Amino acid sequence: MPHENARISSADAAKFRAAAVSVGFNLISTILKLFAALLTHSVSLFSEAIHSATDVVASSIAYFSVKAASVPADDEHPFGHGKIESLAGFAESIFLLLTMGFIANEAIKRLMHGGEVHQLGTGLVIMGLSAVGSLAVGLYVQKAGKETRSLALQSNGQHLMVDCITSSGVLLALVIVRYTSWKNADPVLALVFAAWIGFN
Repeated sequence: MPHENARISSADAAKFRAAAVSVGFNLISTILKLFAALLTHSVSLFSEAIHSATDVVASSIAYFSVKAASVPADDEHPFGHGKIESLAGFAESIFLLLTMGFIANEAIKRLMHGGEVHQLGTGLVIMGLSAVGSLAVGLYVQKAGKETRSLALQSNGQHLMVDCITSSGVLLALVIVRYTSWKNADPVLALVFAAWIGFN
């Protein structure tokens, strides 16, 4: 019996640790992307910064949901608090859909009214680091989610993997804008991301 309690405590600790790492990474990533977006005036980078901001909310939900789900069953919740994690996963999906709408709106406005992108070097560095970081943290959080059977962590890990792909896409858009004459690559790629998020 003591062994079982120790195992459960270890699993909860692993969930808390993974959720905390996710929150910390998303917060730092969002700040850096917002800085780069303001510096470059890139709509795809700004959209990605907003996407990361929703990830901060989503990862925070995951953190508090795994904490709440670890609370033992009581008179009001005889089967425990595990359903909180399922609700958290659903909430994160809603955040992604809202992000999709925002990205599409900003990209269309840029296509219609135009706009210049500046200081792309900084944007390229930040998006490259973000893509690699999202991949590493996403794999870690997903692994922790599977090992502890946490739906909230698995969902959050998937969103980090999405962040890796969208960050890579924004990186590609910035490379195209910098090295070719296709200036609309920035908003066009932002629209592609919006559609991709909507279908995933």
